[in-house]
Amino acid sequence: MKVQVSTIVLAVLAVAVPSAQSFLKNQPQRVSVEARAVAGRGAGRFELQIAVTPKPGMHVYAPGNKGYTAVGVTLQPVEGVTFGTPVYPKAETYFFAPLKETVLVYSTPFTLRVPVRVTGGAATIRGTLDYQACDDRLCYPPRSAPFTVTVPPPKGAAERTR
Repeated sequence: MKVQVSTIVLAVLAVAVPSAQSFLKNQPQRVSVEARAVAGRGAGRFELQIAVTPKPGMHVYAPGNKGYTAVGVTLQPVEGVTFGTPVYPKAETYFFAPLKETVLVYSTPFTLRVPVRVTGGAATIRGTLDYQACDDRLCYPPRSAPFTVTVPPPKGAAERTR
């Protein structure tokens, strides 16, 4: 009997896990994301600005909340590019009545800023905005929204490489 139950459980898992993964993968983004590089002061210095707009009725958790998946940025390493620490805007306070809990969230458009230093030529920065969106009833599974930004070479880079 144990063998039959084990076989049935494995068969159910073999079907359920890929279906759940497919379901989660096909969930719509609950925020829109637009990234751009803005020239900073000094050669090769930029600010990566990641503009985030939660869909109406949605919020994402700000850093500093315990027990919640906070919004964050993941950047792929790029040779000749150094990333500084992301700077988050001030969050708003949200009271979630069902749990009688107050948390820090973003429910209106906001911009994350990441200092960038480029020492080589032009660079393509790839990353994701990682977040978990919630509405006033439930939280959705964590998601990642990809973005790509091209940063021009520092002024004078062509002359230095000759």
